[in-house]
Amino acid sequence: MRKSFFAVALVLILITSLFASGCTSKTSTTSPSTSVPPTQVTTSKPSSTVLPTSSAPPTQTTSPTSTPPQTSVPVTAKPANWWDKLGEPKYGGTFTQALANIPSGFDPYNWQQGQNSLWFEALWNPDWTIDPSTRIFAHMWVPAEYWTGNLAEKWEWPDAKTLVVHLRQGVKWQNKPPVNGREFNADDVIFHFDRMMGTGSGFNSPNPFYAGRFTACEKVTAKDKYTVVFHFVKPNIFINSNAIIAEPILQFFEAKEVYEMGGPVMGSEGINSALNDWKNQVGTGPFMLVDWVSGTSMTMNKNPDYWAYDERHPQNKLPYLDSVKFLCIPDQATQIAALRSGKVDIVSEIDWQQAQSLEKTNPNLLKETYASPGSLIQLRCDTPPFTDIRVRKALQMALDLPSIAKNFYGGTVSWKPVGLINPDYKGFAIPYDEWPKELQEEYSYNPVKARALLTEAGYPNGFKTNVMAASAGPGANVQLLEVIKSYFADVSVDMEIRTQGDFFAMMQMIMAKKHDQMVAMGLSDDMPPQMGMRMYISIEPTNGLCQNDSKFDAMVDAVMNASGLDEAKQLARETDMYWLRQHWVVTTFPNVKYVFWQPWIKGYSGQKPDAWSFSTMGKARIWIEK
Repeated sequence: MRKSFFAVALVLILITSLFASGCTSKTSTTSPSTSVPPTQVTTSKPSSTVLPTSSAPPTQTTSPTSTPPQTSVPVTAKPANWWDKLGEPKYGGTFTQALANIPSGFDPYNWQQGQNSLWFEALWNPDWTIDPSTRIFAHMWVPAEYWTGNLAEKWEWPDAKTLVVHLRQGVKWQNKPPVNGREFNADDVIFHFDRMMGTGSGFNSPNPFYAGRFTACEKVTAKDKYTVVFHFVKPNIFINSNAIIAEPILQFFEAKEVYEMGGPVMGSEGINSALNDWKNQVGTGPFMLVDWVSGTSMTMNKNPDYWAYDERHPQNKLPYLDSVKFLCIPDQATQIAALRSGKVDIVSEIDWQQAQSLEKTNPNLLKETYASPGSLIQLRCDTPPFTDIRVRKALQMALDLPSIAKNFYGGTVSWKPVGLINPDYKGFAIPYDEWPKELQEEYSYNPVKARALLTEAGYPNGFKTNVMAASAGPGANVQLLEVIKSYFADVSVDMEIRTQGDFFAMMQMIMAKKHDQMVAMGLSDDMPPQMGMRMYISIEPTNGLCQNDSKFDAMVDAVMNASGLDEAKQLARETDMYWLRQHWVVTTFPNVKYVFWQPWIKGYSGQKPDAWSFSTMGKARIWIEK
């Protein structure tokens, strides 16, 4: 019976719908800018290793995004760069991307909108000169040593608790009211971090959206107009550097002038009405928001005053594109139809069946795989029947993970479960094959044992429950939930699937603790190790478990307060194993997704499209060649 279910599901998944309307990319042949920025000092590059765990940042560094050194270049043998195969950049054109959701709010206080807000930029950037074949950019987490300066021109660590950042001088806010192109300075950085951390500038409470992310940092102060100092709680350079440098989501600097125009948004504590209005969006980034239609589209045009130059082609001023347009196309089959017809330039989050179909029908499209969080179900552990660990174990044992990996995912992924941290991040987690035997058994398919545990817990006839799930967003997979539902039914657990159309609306319900029993979410394994753990502590507002486990909270704090990298890894492994033993979630395994893009899109090499490290700044380095 289950084989027929998988067959039917596979057929349904392979059916695509009609194409959706969009914008056709256009290219101009304008020659690159010939203006030359001031001289800079270039940096050495890290070695090309996959998923590095070394954490010590350079004592001082500079960004390769301003001008090349003004020295003569010998004409003799020049080593080839990996990016030479991409060709020479061209200016002009519109890059069109399909998204399942279009942002509905824009205040940086709310974490939802960041990766699509191309008018913002961070203090640091990923080093775009690193060869993407190393797979550094295939994961959400890009370790701090693979970042280089952006708004931060150089920085140093006087000690392990202090990071001194020297801002790039001459960077201008976009030229629109009320900021009107003034220079970006240390006061802008202080205002932002005070607002997020509740440490001054009139702000007394930390932002609940970032409650788990700012714990390493105590305060940010200004030394002078162009120098800011990050003061950390503990002397742990690994935690401290990754908590700030590798977290662009924390660095979307809002203009104080705009904030002062608005007031609190009713029912949304901390969000400012003026900052939340799309018409007021202003930053220092490569694009300017010029149009937004709720649930339909968002358009950004080139910032004519943008300061940065291309690291790979240092004579070229960024960005190359004239505009970037996001089209809201919730249905992925419709997204793919638009890609096939050339109405959109890129589609991500494509699963293996759709990828195989596209490879056959459109062999001209370019493609790459990237890490994607698998799916899990958070159990509300303060509510019966999930207060009983026997029930939680039973639900996990009801799942046949090898069968799901083989039939639902076509054997394209490993069935082996993970905990909070991806074992690919070497040393931070213990792989399944090395788990204690009894723990392996608790994550193995055993419906007989599952029924026995339910009987012991007082549910010999099973029970009814429900799961809240978004139709799109991290970990969203309603079809997989149907498969899980069938496995639960085999042990007499009747699970109703309650679908929410908007992932962000679902998150608001979770933070308000309005969810009923279970919530479908993505695994945290693709996040930075320290962030994945903090997603489940008691004070994290997006924690749908409601488990309030003080021991777990203390273990996470110990990781954050570790004296060095080796101790942090050891404590992370112990915390991960503790989390696994509690069975607060019913989990699956990491997934992979595909991104397909048109052959005329150049400068893009398959970096994880929704990663904070790529989304905000990567599009400034893309060009169109038809």
